[in-house]
Amino acid sequence: ESPPRALQAAGWIGRTVPVYCSSAGQALLIDRSADDVARLLAGVELVPLGPASPATIAEFYARIEAARARGYALVDEEFEPGLVAAAAPVRTTAQNGLEAWPCVTTAIRGASSPAGTPGASSLRA
Repeated sequence: ESPPRALQAAGWIGRTVPVYCSSAGQALLIDRSADDVARLLAGVELVPLGPASPATIAEFYARIEAARARGYALVDEEFEPGLVAAAAPVRTTAQNGLEAWPCVTTAIRGASSPAGTPGASSLRA
């Protein structure tokens, strides 16, 4: 049975998301080298969770490099169909010196944006 609404909120408290398919994961690894990322993900199976999940560590690292060039990370259906997210790395004085602040929303394909506002296509890298 389908839900009563086209879009609905779901609780994410306590839910984990693999680093390789999240904007927060990319933002947290934005300063890491390819070797560092390969070591961190050694033995991790990159299970495709969304239609755009990275298939290899090299593909994931290319996305980190793109995030580094932009200054923030973007994901589009990497974790789940219809889910898009952005995250910014935030420098802190904490021990690791880096946090990520993600913003997650749903993609409404084919929806028009009000005049003068960016649509989903303007968020793509």
